[in-house]
Amino acid sequence: MGDLIIRRSWWTWVLIGLAALAFGIIALAWTKPTARVLVFLVGIFLLFYGVVLLIYAFAHMAKKLPFAGPLVWGLLAVAAGIVTFAWPKITALAILYVLAAWAIVVGLVQLYTAFRMKGSGLARFLFGLAGLVSVIVGLFLIGFPKGGATAIIWLIGAYAIVVGVIYLLAGFELRHLVGQEKALE
Repeated sequence: MGDLIIRRSWWTWVLIGLAALAFGIIALAWTKPTARVLVFLVGIFLLFYGVVLLIYAFAHMAKKLPFAGPLVWGLLAVAAGIVTFAWPKITALAILYVLAAWAIVVGLVQLYTAFRMKGSGLARFLFGLAGLVSVIVGLFLIGFPKGGATAIIWLIGAYAIVVGVIYLLAGFELRHLVGQEKALE
């Protein structure tokens, strides 16, 4: 049942992948980024990520499918996005630690999801890869918090692009698997 839910939620991974790509490109395009820009970009991404997960959760709630996980993650992401905009003078270091913790937790959840998925080798690999990249980047950010604002924003931008591409590939692979399932019905 869990694999079926993940496969049928392919569109959420495509949307999140596109948002991550946009975030990454914007972060890399500004050559003289400031903490304020980072806070703004993080806030927008968290709000978008949270709203997509909430839409996913409510769609599953209406179909009487499990929805608690995406609902909690969505609410947390929206709350973090709102806090980011409500207190924009939060220090870059605090944002950095929040991003690092978020990347590690999301990465661990993705690794867990990858190991629990049955079949669908490419999708499992992509979720595992996204999880591994997230954990590594999160640990790097915690380990080197004073690496320079520009370098850290470029790392976060590059990370967002890599994970965005992985999410897009995973989403389209899941869509392909759903199409195969429907052909078999």
